[in-house]
Amino acid sequence: MNDRDTDRLDGEDGEGLLDKLRGWIDVQAHIDEQMYGLAQQVVATEAGALFDVIDRAVMEGEVTPDAIDHGSVFLAPNPYSGAEQEEVLGLLDLLHGEQVPALTAAFADFAQGHDLFKRVQAGETFIFPSNHLELQDQGFTLGYLHRAAQAEGVDRLEHHITLMIGRLLGYLRLGERSVIDDILRKVGGVLKTFPVSGSEVMEEGVVTEADLDRRLKVFRRTANERTRREFERLIGSSQGTIVLLAGGGSRDARDEAGDVFMHPFGKATRSMLANACRSGAWVVPLFVDYGDQISLVEYAEPTRVTDADGVHHLGEVIAAMGNAQRGMARVTHPDIERFRSRIFYEPT
Repeated sequence: MNDRDTDRLDGEDGEGLLDKLRGWIDVQAHIDEQMYGLAQQVVATEAGALFDVIDRAVMEGEVTPDAIDHGSVFLAPNPYSGAEQEEVLGLLDLLHGEQVPALTAAFADFAQGHDLFKRVQAGETFIFPSNHLELQDQGFTLGYLHRAAQAEGVDRLEHHITLMIGRLLGYLRLGERSVIDDILRKVGGVLKTFPVSGSEVMEEGVVTEADLDRRLKVFRRTANERTRREFERLIGSSQGTIVLLAGGGSRDARDEAGDVFMHPFGKATRSMLANACRSGAWVVPLFVDYGDQISLVEYAEPTRVTDADGVHHLGEVIAAMGNAQRGMARVTHPDIERFRSRIFYEPT
């Protein structure tokens, strides 16, 4: 059964809800314009300096790329060849240079210490929630997990690993590569979310056409419901998996002093994580702080949190690990400004 069949609702005309939503061109166009504008804001910031926005012609073409197809929620990995995958992984060397061996070792230590890849291949599921200091954070983590797997002789890890990411990344490119279709999907699958908090939230109130606010809300609610179902399918599968996700689906906020305020896990995310743990999944809180000179990585022990409200504790653990890591780094690298800032996680 394909996605269209799965999403079909009974009715006199037999037309599914997703078919109707996809036909609402005004909603689609509004999403594209809003996301494109947000992407332009991102590339104008320090965090987005590596990226550029996609060409507008991509949004107007007859064939919509998967990265910005709003009817596509789960995107399977598409590594066309081992050589092409290695080319994508080579971005780690380009962006982190001499740090790559040490960062790879940090992930390899965790993987070997917990038999991560063997347990995943045996059918276990591990979810890595993390902070999100920069847009490329999860992409780097994805790459280093691949390098760690290769060191253990594990082939085709991309079939066991999925990133939960906001749709905004679909409107960004690195060089001529689409961030989603040409980079992330070469080394993993992608599960797109439609955030309800953070920088990717669209101002529905500015839409003036009759009824568009309601339609957009319905579209977003429907899209996120499909994301939830796909997440549950991953968790319930007999094939083990690794899921990488960030709390708010968008870059964590900084104040004028440079202190970081992590986007708290939303209600739906907390529910999904708790349900996943009740189904046997493990959660591994992860702190990452990537930089072109010095990067920090720290992880907590795998745990299971079966209470939705208790999921907030995972965010608090990540913030605590981050503050400890930055405090130690500040001693040896007092010249690096970001190590002087603090990280907060405040449940809402």
